[in-house]
Amino acid sequence: MLERAPQLTTYRGCAFPGNPGRPTAAQRRARIEGIADKLAAEYGGLCALTAVERLLMLQAAELSLRRPLNCEDAVRIANATQRVLAKVANRRGKPAPPRPLHDYLASKREAAE
Repeated sequence: MLERAPQLTTYRGCAFPGNPGRPTAAQRRARIEGIADKLAAEYGGLCALTAVERLLMLQAAELSLRRPLNCEDAVRIANATQRVLAKVANRRGKPAPPRPLHDYLASKREAAE
C-alpha cells in the first residue's frame, strides 16, 4: 500500500509552526545574508564593507523580506529600505557606472588587432 505525504497547511505562503515547511532561524539568516551579499555586490561584496556598512546591508535585506499588511506598510518598508541603502551609498560614494557597450567593444577590437 502506498503512503501519502502529509499535506502542509499554509497561510500567506508560510507553513504553520511545527510543520516541516517552515524555515528555521538558520535558513532565514542564510537567506538574509544572501540578499545582503547581492545588494553589496556593486560595492565589492559584504567582505569589502566596514562593519557599520555590513550591518546596514543586512538591515536592508531583512526589510526586503517583510510582508506588508497593507499599502501603507508597503510604502514604509520601501522607504526605509531606500534610506538604509542611501546611507551606504553616501558612506561609500556612488559605485562607478559601467562602461558603455560601444566603448567596451571598441577596446576589445583594439586588443584583438
